[in-house]
Amino acid sequence: LVIHLPKLPTDRIMRQRHGAAWRIKSTIKNQEGELSSSPLAIVDKIKNAIRLVHLDEHAEHLGIEPGTSLADARAAFPDIEILEKDEKADRLLFDAIADWCDRYTPLIALDKPAHELYGQYGLLLDITGCAHLFGGERELMKDVLARLFHQGIMATGAIAPTPGAAWALSRFQKPK
Repeated sequence: LVIHLPKLPTDRIMRQRHGAAWRIKSTIKNQEGELSSSPLAIVDKIKNAIRLVHLDEHAEHLGIEPGTSLADARAAFPDIEILEKDEKADRLLFDAIADWCDRYTPLIALDKPAHELYGQYGLLLDITGCAHLFGGERELMKDVLARLFHQGIMATGAIAPTPGAAWALSRFQKPK
């Protein structure tokens, strides 16, 4: 089972501001047609330029893309909220989520970001021999994803016969 955490840095910030249940509250507001806050982007210095490296869903909805320069983003979207990347805080949350996942299996591998611009976090869980304890593979994955959502973390997951296949499926599907 591979769990992909595409919004971990922005989720961390929103959890700090609005509590762990912020995604549930945000979903309710969005169904009413509201976007609850200004778009949020996290920036980092890449090759001597300040660039957007992580975006929340609101920013993506507006068409902002990772890799955009800070100046271009501010010119096109003056109300965008910009924060500097805090790799240490992101890593602490990532490690805490990995520790939390040991309720499902004792074998967890960390899939750390490999690229400074498009780096995203993920976890590989070897659920061999554990899935039956949760009602099967599909039910285990549903439980993990639902619990992460209720903790304010967007996650996608996939189960496949090989880690590479699960990795690809988890990263290239649309979050539900």
